Amino acid sequence: MEGMNSEGRKNIDKKMERLKKFSYYKDMRVESAEDKDLLTVLNDVYNLTVESFKNNFLYSELEREIFLKMYMSYEDKIVKKLFKMLYLKDELIGYVFGIPDYTELGYKGKIETMILKTIAVSPVYNGKGMGYILINSLVEEAEKEGYENVIYALMHESNISKNIGLQLGNILRRYTLFIKEL
Repeated sequence: MEGMNSEGRKNIDKKMERLKKFSYYKDMRVESAEDKDLLTVLNDVYNLTVESFKNNFLYSELEREIFLKMYMSYEDKIVKKLFKMLYLKDELIGYVFGIPDYTELGYKGKIETMILKTIAVSPVYNGKGMGYILINSLVEEAEKEGYENVIYALMHESNISKNIGLQLGNILRRYTLFIKEL
C-alpha cells in the first residue's frame, strides 16, 4: 500500500503487538458500521467528535442536527465498512472514518485510494495507542477491499494524529492557510 509503506506496516504491527500485552486490550473491540443504520452511528459518534476535537485548531462545534444532516447528505458515498468504532467494554472511545477517493474515477477510471478522513479518540485515552488500533482495523479493511493506497488527509501540525501518520507513511503534500481581512 502506497499510503502506508512497508516500513509503516512494520511499525503498526509492532505497536499492535505491544498493545496486546496490556490488560485493557482484552476488553476492547472494533466494530464496523457495515450492518448498522448510519443515522444511529452518527448520533453515537457526535458527542465523541465534539469531545475529541474541541481543542483542535480551527474546530467549530456543529449542532447535532447540522452534523447529522451534513453527513447524511453523503450517505450514498459512505462505505460503512470503512467506518470503524472502538469500544472499551461498552464505552465508545474512538472511531475512524475512511472514504474512497472518488476523484480517481475521473482520471483513472477506477478507485485505488481510500482517504482517511477522520480519526477521533476520547481525550481520556489519547497517547495509549487507540489510534493505532483504529487505523490498523481500517487499513486491514481497505486491503481486503482492494485499495492500493491510503491517504491520511489534512493533519494540522499540532494534532496528535499527525504522529501516527508520520510513522505509517510519507508526506504527500503540505498546505498553507491564508487569511485576508475584509
